[in-house]
This record gives sequence, C-alpha cells and structure tokens, in this order.
Amino acid sequence: MRGVYLLVVHFSGGTTRNVGALGRVHFEQGFWVYVGSAMGTGSTSLEKRLARHFSKNKTIHWHIDYLLDNPDVIEFAVCGEGNRRLECILAQAIAKDPEFENGPRGFGSSDCRAGCTSHIFRHRGTADLQELLLDTLQSLGIHGVIVHNPDDILGKC
Repeated sequence: MRGVYLLVVHFSGGTTRNVGALGRVHFEQGFWVYVGSAMGTGSTSLEKRLARHFSKNKTIHWHIDYLLDNPDVIEFAVCGEGNRRLECILAQAIAKDPEFENGPRGFGSSDCRAGCTSHIFRHRGTADLQELLLDTLQSLGIHGVIVHNPDDILGKC
C-alpha cells in the first residue's frame, strides 16, 4: 500500500540529538508530529515503513530515525492510503495550523522541492491531537487510520 503518514512522538523532557547533516538539533518537551510518505511497494510500502519506525533494530537512514532510537517515544501514527504525492501538501497544511509550530529547519524535508521549512511540528495547542490529525487528512480527501503499535499496522494501513 502507498500513502502518507503522521508519526506522533512524545518527549517528556527536552532532548538534543545529532541529526546527520543538520547537526545538533533540540526538541522541546511535548508532542511532535512527523510527516512522511511511502510511495513504493514491498519493502518501501506504507505498512513496511511504519513497521520500521516502530522497530527497535534499524539502520539510521532518515532524519526521523535519530529520534526513534527508542521507539517507545512513539505515541501513535495516522496513516492514509493513496497514490498521490501529498507529503508536502500535508506538511504545509500542518504548518499553517495555529495548533502547531514548525520544527527544526530542514528536518525531514532536505529533499523537498515545494519549499517546506520542515516536516516535523510541535503540537502546542489544546485540541485533541488524534482528531486534529484525522481532520487534517480528511481535509485533503484522505481517510486516516490510527495505529498504536506494529501489530495494528497490517490490515489497517
């Protein structure tokens, strides 16, 4: 399956990480939403991408991997099936929402050609985060599904 996803991670305290070419990057305490996509099949499918994020043993490849050295920080993911490339459109929709603030410049968007500042955002609002993300996907014509653990992925995404 192909599509987009929103990975929600939570840091109970601020954390600073070395993030590849971005260098040392600080993340404030709170909930962070990472926007990603998986447009391939087989090992690059949406299901496999999310399963990889939830796994403990992985090679660091993407910026988000630097935050997931302990996958227990993942609260949940929201995935949506589709063949359209909507990662940047979704990131831009979140960036415009006053419930969120942009994350570190270039995080997850180093290959972006749509002008995205970042593909990770801190939730600073009071709205229910699951409902907010489902509504954001719905506004783009995507039916979102909540995933809480790797066992939920198959059959949902």
